[in-house]
Amino acid sequence: SFDVRFDIARPPEASATPARLDDVAGKSVLIVDDNSTNRRIMEELLAQMGMVTTSVASGAAALHLIEQRWQDGSPFSLMLLDAHMPEMDGFTVAEKLRNHPAHAVITVMMLTSGGQSRNAARCRDLGMAAYLVKPVRQSELRKAILAAMGMVADQDPTAADRPASVRPSKPLRILLAEDNLINQKLAVSLLEKRNHSVVIAENGIQAIAAWEHQQFDLALFDVQMPGMDGLEATRTIRHREQVQGGHLPIIAMTAAAMTTDRDRCFEAGMDWYVSKPFRAAELWQAIDRMGLDGSTPQAPETAPLNVESEPIEIESRFDVDNRNAETPDSATLDWSAALANVGGDEALLRELTTIFLSESPQWMDAIEQAMCDGDAATLRLTAHKLKGSLETLAARVAAASARDLELSARQGITTSDHLLQALQQRMQQLAPLLRAGPTA
Repeated sequence: SFDVRFDIARPPEASATPARLDDVAGKSVLIVDDNSTNRRIMEELLAQMGMVTTSVASGAAALHLIEQRWQDGSPFSLMLLDAHMPEMDGFTVAEKLRNHPAHAVITVMMLTSGGQSRNAARCRDLGMAAYLVKPVRQSELRKAILAAMGMVADQDPTAADRPASVRPSKPLRILLAEDNLINQKLAVSLLEKRNHSVVIAENGIQAIAAWEHQQFDLALFDVQMPGMDGLEATRTIRHREQVQGGHLPIIAMTAAAMTTDRDRCFEAGMDWYVSKPFRAAELWQAIDRMGLDGSTPQAPETAPLNVESEPIEIESRFDVDNRNAETPDSATLDWSAALANVGGDEALLRELTTIFLSESPQWMDAIEQAMCDGDAATLRLTAHKLKGSLETLAARVAAASARDLELSARQGITTSDHLLQALQQRMQQLAPLLRAGPTA
């Protein structure tokens, strides 16, 4: 036996508990870990968030249960997967899971006791929503789950209840470098609600030209753009600032979830980052931390782990081809999540939907042409653009298909006809839902 002395707990109103845990209450989560103590700890933490947990001790048991739940029409929403297990490790489970239709609606998070770069690379290749190194703090786990599932963990318990458009903010002149029309429209709309003025650049080359001839308080740079990406544009600006003086605060907009990708942004000279699809609250927090209102800027070294929800496209069951499996409308398109992405602005969401319905046929044509031409670079960029737009609209199943094409092109593969067919099918399923618009 032993005695432990604790400080008196703070009252609930002073707690730093994220304010939006109700968003995941009732969600089903599968915990896969061969360590019984780890499973019990995770069960308790997730139960406190209101999630419904199921635990298994092996990868084989996890795959069997996922198949069973899919057959029953009640797939898991989230899976916490231990990397190091006997017989079948977490990476093998994730690889097999890529061949099952249920994974298009399951968010997968990897937990590992080792932080080797090769683990991060494998997670990235498998399209993991998050890669966390154990031991994981309770607050970090909560933030990671909320972000991975397309939600925002507010630090201020009352922040989620305050309309972003009426919160005080110093008007800024902002340079936005983004080639995706939907992301452009979303960012401009959110920024103008705070009385900021925005100049748009389609790529890094245009961004540098704008910076050379105009004065800006802040820049938002997409990491992946044609011609010159945000990383190279930032390096160029930082190099010239060494001669000219000054410092332009630059926030990266990145679809990468791994810590190594975040570090690449900082190494290029960026001051902070937001993960895409970015949300209103996350964008405001990123801008506020720049200290442009006279407060002290927060250094990158104090950055919490941030993750992005990037579902993985699934082409077939574990052993049997099943690309034509039907997916529920609620999984195909999540209007509530899409509305949260645009700060609750239904008119803006309808406008983005209209833009997508107009632009997406051209993107699909470009994808098909790139595959015919064997043009992996164009295929990767176009699939990336389509994926980003689909994620903003919370069309996660179609986004998963676009992501698989992007990953294939990144490896130089342009003959993935089955991936194209899966994307075409899911875009066809999505179109009537988008035309119908949000339901009351």
